[in-house]
Amino acid sequence: IINNLINQNQMKRILAFLVLGLLLGSCSDKLTSSKAEKLIQESLGKEPIYGDIQIQIGDNIEFFGYTVKEELESYRKLKEEGMIEMNERKNEYRRATVYSIHLTDKGKQYLLKEEKYNERVFVTIKTYSAIFNGIEEVHLIPEQNSARVLVSFKIEKTPFFILENLENQETLKDDSVRRVLKFRKLEEKGWKVNNINNYDIEH
Repeated sequence: IINNLINQNQMKRILAFLVLGLLLGSCSDKLTSSKAEKLIQESLGKEPIYGDIQIQIGDNIEFFGYTVKEELESYRKLKEEGMIEMNERKNEYRRATVYSIHLTDKGKQYLLKEEKYNERVFVTIKTYSAIFNGIEEVHLIPEQNSARVLVSFKIEKTPFFILENLENQETLKDDSVRRVLKFRKLEEKGWKVNNINNYDIEH
């Protein structure tokens, strides 16, 4: 009888340890705010969120379309801020106004890429950076092994932001925005942020 009681107590302890282990395991596998923040910071370190535009530079740049006046005003403002060198002249052959536009050393700090197509040169310029500012909400979706995390970002705009299209300028008019990032739970690797540059806008 005594041996049976000892065996029963041992079994109870073992079961208790197993249950405790399962509980701890399930808790440690849950996507918490701190875990989500760590994963977001790691993803941003590899793949920062920023905006960019591509513009043409050179000595014979022409402007076309219905927004020429607004574009020229933006370029002149960039010239005033020392971001670009810009001069205009008449092209007698084409009977049009052409512009010489080049980045200054000050403007080159926002240069991401330069490409040449035939005799034309295009540069990709950073317009803003999205800086992680905190997590507001974590919504778990257990049946899909996924989660949606509402995140706040601080928007740091560069002088070239004025060349962004009107829709982006309206969306990012404030200094901070909220985005919903999607997370996926992998069996072997645990939680992972889906493409961090692919997010839903939260209004």
